[in-house]
Amino acid sequence: MKHFALLVRGRGTAPSPLQRPARRSRGERRASRPLPVLLLAPLLAAGCARTEITEDDRTEIYNVLERQQMAWNDGDVRDFMDGYLRSDDTVFAGAGEFHRGWQTVLSRYEKAYPAGRMGRLSFGDLEIDSAGPDAALVLGRWELQEADGAAGGVFTLLFRRADDGWRIVHDHTTSRPEPSR
Repeated sequence: MKHFALLVRGRGTAPSPLQRPARRSRGERRASRPLPVLLLAPLLAAGCARTEITEDDRTEIYNVLERQQMAWNDGDVRDFMDGYLRSDDTVFAGAGEFHRGWQTVLSRYEKAYPAGRMGRLSFGDLEIDSAGPDAALVLGRWELQEADGAAGGVFTLLFRRADDGWRIVHDHTTSRPEPSR
């Protein structure tokens, strides 16, 4: 085809059959294909790698939330915070603001909820979905019963698989509006 284009454009002449490279038979062409296929095999295998979290992962994530709920109800903010990744990159979003860093979030909880006055926390309507092989998105509802009333709302959590298990790296929690009086 290349030679035809040169002739049409007037830039050359077609090479003689003696100048052309010898054509390979079909068998010879097929025999030369395995090398590229072998070189692509690792890439193809990587594409087949696990892209979803497993049921065991879902159970571990559920257990993190269950431990958080128990720690809260025991009045232990530090144990509650063990569900979060201890990182400056951990983010809590709520009440129209972002709070960055595990220590920052812990300090806010300790200030807002002194030990013994944290109320009873419960989670419900949990949905745990894969966000990749090492990440999960959790949707749910929260309810907090306190001496002076109840509060609640919804949350979205981004979990990541860390060295010490699944941990929350992003928490977006909203409160439902106060009832009109």
